[in-house]
This record gives sequence, C-alpha cells and structure tokens, in this order.
Amino acid sequence: MKPARRYLARIAAALLSGTLCGVVLAQDTATTLAQGGDPRIPESLKTVAPEASPRGAALNELVRRKLRANFDAVDVTRSGRVTRQQARTGRWSVLADHFDEIDPRGRGEVSFEDVMRYLERNRVVRETAR
Repeated sequence: MKPARRYLARIAAALLSGTLCGVVLAQDTATTLAQGGDPRIPESLKTVAPEASPRGAALNELVRRKLRANFDAVDVTRSGRVTRQQARTGRWSVLADHFDEIDPRGRGEVSFEDVMRYLERNRVVRETAR
C-alpha cells in the first residue's frame, strides 16, 4: 500500500474508532446498569440487548456520515464546497494535504462528492449504495 493510502486508511480508522468507542462504551454502561440493578432504570429497559457493532454497508454508511459531518464543519460558508484554506483552518489536514489530487482540474474548491470519489478511488472508503 502506498504511503498516502496507508495514511488515509489510518485517518478513516481514527474517525471510526472515536464513534465506535462511544458506541461500545455506551453499550457496556447500559448492560452493567441493567444487570446491576440501578433502581432508576425501568424494567422494560433492563432487558434490552446491546446493539451489534455496525458491519458491511452499515459501517460504510457510518463512515460516510462521519466524513459528511467533518466536511460540513469545514464548509463554513455552507456553499457545499471547501477550499484548501478552509480545510487547513478547519484542521482537516488530510483534505488539505491531498487537495490537488482531489481537485485535479484546479478549481480551487472541492465538493463532498469529490472527496468521496477520491477516497473510493484510493480504496480508503468502499463505495456504498446511495
């Protein structure tokens, strides 16, 4: 795997780990409280099984939503397009570092779809059914 792809794969994994850690932590806490007998938890909630971690298409959709949230946070003008400077200012270094590859026509701005095409082309994110 090329260094750039390896770097992008690590970024995608880091984005997911924060989300998935929160899901696992919430599930563990709910399970513990349900088993331990916190009297404030209604009986109907004590028998709810924790959700399984997302896989396949569900995981791809989770990655897509997380990337979209990051893109929207960087798009301070709400134009649906991000410049290299906005990516730098918004601390999305992967987008800033690979901006020329994402924007090969040199328009100076990229859309979320441009970013996703780049990530899919470099096999960092698998294409999902849209």
